[in-house]
Amino acid sequence: MHWFNQQALLLKKMEPTDQLTRMDLNKLELWVRVYKLLVGFMNEKVATAIGNYIGTFVKVVPLTVGISAWSDYLRIKVRMDVDT
Repeated sequence: MHWFNQQALLLKKMEPTDQLTRMDLNKLELWVRVYKLLVGFMNEKVATAIGNYIGTFVKVVPLTVGISAWSDYLRIKVRMDVDT
Protein backbone atom coordinates (compact mmCIF):
# COMPACT_ATOMS: atom_id res chain seq x y z
CA MET A 1 0.00 0.00 0.00
CA HIS A 2 1.22 3.47 -0.77
CA TRP A 3 0.49 6.74 0.99
CA PHE A 4 0.44 10.34 -0.23
CA ASN A 5 -0.22 13.28 2.07
CA GLN A 6 -1.45 10.86 4.79
CA GLN A 7 -4.05 9.39 2.41
CA ALA A 8 -4.09 5.88 0.95
CA LEU A 9 -3.06 5.84 -2.69
CA LEU A 10 -4.72 3.01 -4.61
CA LEU A 11 -2.72 1.59 -7.50
CA LYS A 12 -3.51 -1.27 -9.85
CA LYS A 13 -1.40 -2.81 -12.59
CA MET A 14 -3.06 -2.40 -15.97
CA GLU A 15 -2.99 -5.06 -18.64
CA PRO A 16 -2.82 -4.03 -22.32
CA THR A 17 -6.47 -5.06 -22.77
CA ASP A 18 -7.77 -3.11 -19.74
CA GLN A 19 -10.03 -0.12 -20.29
CA LEU A 20 -9.33 2.81 -17.99
CA THR A 21 -13.03 3.62 -17.58
CA ARG A 22 -13.68 0.08 -16.29
CA MET A 23 -10.85 -0.02 -13.73
CA ASP A 24 -12.08 -0.88 -10.23
CA LEU A 25 -10.14 1.20 -7.68
CA ASN A 26 -12.49 1.06 -4.74
CA LYS A 27 -10.95 -1.72 -2.63
CA LEU A 28 -8.11 -1.26 -0.15
CA GLU A 29 -6.22 -4.14 1.44
CA LEU A 30 -4.42 -3.44 4.69
CA TRP A 31 -2.97 -5.21 7.70
CA VAL A 32 -4.67 -4.76 11.07
CA ARG A 33 -3.20 -5.59 14.48
CA VAL A 34 -5.62 -6.74 17.15
CA TYR A 35 -4.23 -6.46 20.68
CA LYS A 36 -5.33 -7.74 24.09
CA LEU A 37 -6.97 -10.96 22.93
CA LEU A 38 -6.97 -13.84 25.36
CA VAL A 39 -4.74 -16.74 24.24
CA GLY A 40 -7.80 -18.89 23.51
CA PHE A 41 -9.00 -16.31 20.98
CA MET A 42 -5.72 -16.11 19.05
CA ASN A 43 -6.89 -18.34 16.20
CA GLU A 44 -8.03 -18.18 12.59
CA LYS A 45 -11.74 -18.50 13.42
CA VAL A 46 -11.66 -15.38 15.60
CA ALA A 47 -9.39 -13.58 13.12
CA THR A 48 -11.87 -14.32 10.32
CA ALA A 49 -14.77 -12.96 12.38
CA ILE A 50 -12.85 -9.78 13.27
CA GLY A 51 -11.68 -9.32 9.68
CA ASN A 52 -15.22 -9.68 8.34
CA TYR A 53 -16.46 -7.19 10.95
CA ILE A 54 -13.94 -4.60 9.73
CA GLY A 55 -14.34 -5.37 6.04
CA THR A 56 -13.64 -8.65 4.26
CA PHE A 57 -11.20 -11.10 5.81
CA VAL A 58 -8.27 -11.96 3.49
CA LYS A 59 -5.78 -13.83 5.68
CA VAL A 60 -4.12 -14.00 9.07
CA VAL A 61 -0.45 -14.44 9.88
CA PRO A 62 -0.14 -17.88 11.50
CA LEU A 63 0.90 -17.70 15.13
CA THR A 64 3.84 -20.04 14.45
CA VAL A 65 5.50 -17.48 12.14
CA GLY A 66 8.30 -15.36 13.55
CA ILE A 67 10.43 -15.60 16.64
CA SER A 68 7.67 -16.68 18.99
CA ALA A 69 4.18 -18.08 18.68
CA TRP A 70 3.26 -16.08 21.80
CA SER A 71 2.71 -12.74 20.14
CA ASP A 72 0.63 -10.11 21.92
CA TYR A 73 -1.48 -9.39 18.83
CA LEU A 74 -3.07 -10.97 15.75
CA ARG A 75 -2.10 -9.66 12.30
CA ILE A 76 -5.13 -9.78 10.02
CA LYS A 77 -5.27 -8.69 6.39
CA VAL A 78 -8.62 -7.16 5.44
CA ARG A 79 -10.12 -5.72 2.28
CA MET A 80 -12.21 -2.61 2.71
CA ASP A 81 -14.55 -0.89 0.29
CA VAL A 82 -13.45 2.74 0.09
CA ASP A 83 -16.16 3.95 -2.30
CA THR A 84 -17.63 7.22 -1.10
